[in-house]
Amino acid sequence: MAPLTRSRYTPAELHHTIQDVISGQSGRFVSGKSKIPYLTLMRKVRETKAGTLVPPQRRGPPPILPRDCESDLVAWITAMQQDGHPVDRHMILIKGNQLVRQLDPLGSVSGGWYKRFMQRHTQLTSRSAQVISHARN
Repeated sequence: MAPLTRSRYTPAELHHTIQDVISGQSGRFVSGKSKIPYLTLMRKVRETKAGTLVPPQRRGPPPILPRDCESDLVAWITAMQQDGHPVDRHMILIKGNQLVRQLDPLGSVSGGWYKRFMQRHTQLTSRSAQVISHARN
C-alpha cells in the first residue's frame, strides 16, 4: 500500500472550514468537500473553541538578523542598484557580517544565510555588470 501523502491547504482554507463547522455544519461533510482531513479539522475546531489555537509559524531557528536590519540591508542593496552599482553575493555577505558583528561580535553569516535571505526577499535579484563594447541608443 502506498504511503499517505500530506495534503496541502492554506491557512485561509483552514479558517473557513473551521468557521463552517462552528456555524453548525457537519465535520465530515466539511472535511469531504475540503482537502483537510477530518481528524485535523476537528482538532483545530476544538483548539479554536478552547482558545488555544496557535497560528502557524516558520520552522527552524529565527534569522540571525532582526527584520529591521534585514530591511535596512534590502534598502542598501536597492539603493546601490539604482545608483548603477549592483552588489554581488560577496558584497552582501560582507555587509551582512558587518551588521551581525554589531549585534554579536562572534556572529557571522554564511552562504546558507545568503540563500535564505534571497528567498525571504524575492524583490531582490542577482545582477552582474556587463561590459558593452559600444554605446547603445
